[in-house]
Amino acid sequence: MSQHPIPPFALFPFPPPFKKLRLLGIALTLVLVLFLFCGARLLPRFLLDMSGIDPLNQVYYTTVQFFGAPIDIPRPALEARSELQKLIANGNADANLYRLLAEQDERLLDFTNAEKNFLQFVQSSKDKAESYGVLAGFYEKRLRFRDAVAILLKQVDVLPNEPSQIPIQDRQRYRILHYVITLIESRKLEKPDSLEQFKKLLQLYPEDSPVYQELLKALTTRKQHAEAVKLLERYRQKFPRDQEYALSAEAQLLE
Repeated sequence: MSQHPIPPFALFPFPPPFKKLRLLGIALTLVLVLFLFCGARLLPRFLLDMSGIDPLNQVYYTTVQFFGAPIDIPRPALEARSELQKLIANGNADANLYRLLAEQDERLLDFTNAEKNFLQFVQSSKDKAESYGVLAGFYEKRLRFRDAVAILLKQVDVLPNEPSQIPIQDRQRYRILHYVITLIESRKLEKPDSLEQFKKLLQLYPEDSPVYQELLKALTTRKQHAEAVKLLERYRQKFPRDQEYALSAEAQLLE
């Protein structure tokens, strides 16, 4: 009866080479997953001093010891909110802190304080257009579509005029007003009237034919033929070369 030779590594109380490699691979995988999950802030401080790069590092991260090296790990939302409140209480005038505080309120499902801090962000911000957009987004997430529409209309009012060389569909006020119209009609809001928003588009862009065409379509859909006929006459005078559209629109009005 033949005996199998004893492998050399069986004579020593160490794991076989392939087991050591497997353990090393598992350890490296765990380190990589930990790094990817928590980000570069888990690098030891001597490799990357985040406090010198991000002034809000101490708000969102706390330092702990990890195998003898200090690393930054994310704070819970409650702690992060408390740190932001301290920054504001110490007289920091950065309006964006109110936005960050409101976002922490949202994470904690404290929507009353979130709204209050978003409103404070709008009041303190120098960029009213951006801050109105953020506030409108909050209202929409809370399914408060009427409030979202009201704030979006304020955003339109503070946005500057855009160069006429930009295609009408790419202009910011045009896109926001169309989004307002979509919200009004899809959520069946009684006020404001979506037709008034088409008229506002015409006031903002009196030189662009698509705006006339959109308003004409809205008037025709609502059977407001008298006003549609007047607008079609304005269209003919403004765009005399586009008789094809004018004839098509007139045919629809006569149906």
